[in-house]
Amino acid sequence: MIHFSVDDTIEIFENLTKEDYTSCFEEPTLSFLKSLNEQYGLKVSLYCFFESESGFCLSGATSKFKDEFKENSHWLRFGFHAFNSKSKYNDYDADKFIKEAIAVYDNLDRIVSPDALVYDVRLGFATGNNNCIKALKNKYPLFNTLYGVDDDRIEYYLSLEENDVLLNDGLFCDSKVGINIKLSERRLEGQTDMAGYMQKMPMRKYHAFFTHEVFFHNEEVIKRIIELCEFADEFTF
Repeated sequence: MIHFSVDDTIEIFENLTKEDYTSCFEEPTLSFLKSLNEQYGLKVSLYCFFESESGFCLSGATSKFKDEFKENSHWLRFGFHAFNSKSKYNDYDADKFIKEAIAVYDNLDRIVSPDALVYDVRLGFATGNNNCIKALKNKYPLFNTLYGVDDDRIEYYLSLEENDVLLNDGLFCDSKVGINIKLSERRLEGQTDMAGYMQKMPMRKYHAFFTHEVFFHNEEVIKRIIELCEFADEFTF
């Protein structure tokens, strides 16, 4: 199975709010993703900020496309990533962290409908201390998976030994917290040979690919997303 996600999502909501669209799929990024869903059956999770660097906030986003998002929630979902582009959660108060997660989820509930929410997420910079992750699990019981990143950094709250298990097996099961942490493949903006990379991937039950919202303005990354979809379609992932 291939899991595809987009980090740092906020611009699409600003576009939906400021532009005079009659459908959410007139927004360029969402239009592109819908075309991939129609052609290849793409399913995607968009992990969201509460606020952008320009000052736009989810609390100011329009909800006029809520029904349309609900209708497309079988393939298009939205979840928490971080409060903003600077948020790191390694040394962070759990109460403050959960307030930020709630701010994102409560607004997404209003904007895209509860049906379009996803709770298996990748947090900003793959950070989150043990208390923060426990708080997220307690608040949102459907939260079962944290996606990691694509390098050898110590991810989330793991010890060095636990992180080695994640790097070697692609998966770390934390029975104490009640979640799994899954390794991600190399981010698409960092790829130079998508076909070669995918042919050499280790055989696992899942492969998590990701990119960031800003790279939907990059033609090379757009091509790599299409290549990923073609590969998944050909090999029936």
